[in-house]
Amino acid sequence: MYVDKKLQGVLAVQALSRLNRAADKLGKKTEDLFILDFFNQVDEIKSSFDPFYTSTSLVEPQTLMYYTN
Repeated sequence: MYVDKKLQGVLAVQALSRLNRAADKLGKKTEDLFILDFFNQVDEIKSSFDPFYTSTSLVEPQTLMYYTN
């Protein structure tokens, strides 16, 4: 999923939580999930999830490699 706008509050929780669903009939596993977020900071997304969960943990963002010709 590419995120190209600001997500916050319940909208962030709904959008990102729906991605974590498996679909066995379609061959989609939760391990196949990848989110490329251009706008949101890790702390902002965590703050959006905190009111809805007793604990929230996030994986640190990965460093992207840039290729140029």
